Amino acid sequence: MATERVETFYQIVHTYIENVFEKLNVTSRDVIIYVSCLGAGFLAGLIFKRYGKWIVSICLAVVLALAALQYFDFITIHKSNIKEFLGVQNSQWYDVLVERSKQYVMETGIVVVGLLLGFKLG
Repeated sequence: MATERVETFYQIVHTYIENVFEKLNVTSRDVIIYVSCLGAGFLAGLIFKRYGKWIVSICLAVVLALAALQYFDFITIHKSNIKEFLGVQNSQWYDVLVERSKQYVMETGIVVVGLLLGFKLG
């Protein structure tokens, strides 16, 4: 009598998903990162949609307050020190910032897509 091995639906789906992940060269750690980024983006989107006007208003108020305090010489913001800290020259700081941002997005592309998708869904 030959014993046939009957696979359950869970086992079939599990082996199919493992094969797909193996073909795509994706580990379970990567999936956890992608799903957590999707969740973080979803929560950020929910919070921003609910309190977006407040967030923008507070950020604008902080920037205006810093500009006013600098104008009246209560504080001093050394832009040259900030540029030096970021490692850019005076003439090329914007180009370097854009280039580094592009490079960062390309390196973490799928995570950024997950965050943006979660943000949109939130």
